Amino acid sequence: MKFEILLFGPAAGMVRRDRMTVEVFDDAPTCGRVREAMIDVEPRLRRLVDIGRLAVNYCVVPDDHRVHERDEIALIGLVSGG
Repeated sequence: MKFEILLFGPAAGMVRRDRMTVEVFDDAPTCGRVREAMIDVEPRLRRLVDIGRLAVNYCVVPDDHRVHERDEIALIGLVSGG
């Protein structure tokens, strides 16, 4: 299955685009598998993928969350501020 991942901030700056497409070869893909595919496609993102969270359809979810082709997936980096 193919997934489009939205990128923001440092992740988008690092790869010079605001989205990337990954393919996961799994009958029941999870966010963890999407993370692995992101690193395979863009190894430069490893650190940001490792420390960031994935949001699916506007909700931050754990790595065991199942994803579907039409889900909106975004890499959310660490945020600080007040």
